[in-house]
Amino acid sequence: MTVRPTSRSDVQQLIGITRPLTTLPDGAPGPAVAERDGVLIRPLVLTAAAGDRVPTLYLTPDGPPPWPAVVAVHQHGGNFAVGKSEPAGLAGDPDMAYALAMARLGVAALVPDLTAFEGRQGAQPRGADGERLEAFHLLALGTSLQARHVQDVALCVSWLIAQDDVAEGIGLIGHSLGGQVVFFAAACDERVRAAVISCGLGTVESFHAAGVVHNPAWYVPGIIPAGDSPAIAAVTAGQSFWILAGARDHLFPLDGVERAVAGFPRGGAQLHVFDGEHGFPGAMADQATRWLAGELRDDASGHPAG
Repeated sequence: MTVRPTSRSDVQQLIGITRPLTTLPDGAPGPAVAERDGVLIRPLVLTAAAGDRVPTLYLTPDGPPPWPAVVAVHQHGGNFAVGKSEPAGLAGDPDMAYALAMARLGVAALVPDLTAFEGRQGAQPRGADGERLEAFHLLALGTSLQARHVQDVALCVSWLIAQDDVAEGIGLIGHSLGGQVVFFAAACDERVRAAVISCGLGTVESFHAAGVVHNPAWYVPGIIPAGDSPAIAAVTAGQSFWILAGARDHLFPLDGVERAVAGFPRGGAQLHVFDGEHGFPGAMADQATRWLAGELRDDASGHPAG
């Protein structure tokens, strides 16, 4: 019988986490591949003893350290050739360059490739078939693709915490698939202080009712009888969330978004609904990134974040 989670460890067990989230990976940034307004963009591959290999881009601000820091998670969009490069502003939609926006605000940003995207595309098959292949294989092993994504983000968090030039308090930001991963990663990891979820939160029940087929990581075995997204949200005490939703987003029906947001502890999440579909409009992205930078600076200075 599936039990409703009441703690972060319960959520970790539900999605199938297989190693401590505090695992510290190896990796050192290489030479800069680009510079944008003083922001240096450097490649970094995180490796762990379990065999994990996560290609990332590390964006550092034009200013003296220590910097607050975020992990920025890319969207899906069905474009498996582009992952980490889009939030870093090197490829894809310029409106999705939220890692670069954070770095321009003085916040270091680490951007990983998720499984099946950009530098983590398998030899064969690639694209959606490769994503499904990994998802089904992980389910057969007793874990999930959602757990893989969360563990990848946790490696990024652990690496950032270990850097002398990074201040206390780590944030997360992501759009669509990235927002989904941010939601689960924050719920599993108490080291995350604040997070932005853009058009990536809803309930699995609302997706089914609307006939929406999402990426395979959403379909964690037992998530609906465990209480769905509201039950996951309920374990996030001590964290702050800025959540964006499109009033006419057909991928994330607004009623499901509102049910998920209602699950957060009182005062823990603020929902912003814009008059549009699935996207991260520039004005909203500016508001979200500035909010997150402010939350992390308050946390690093020892003042209560609000």
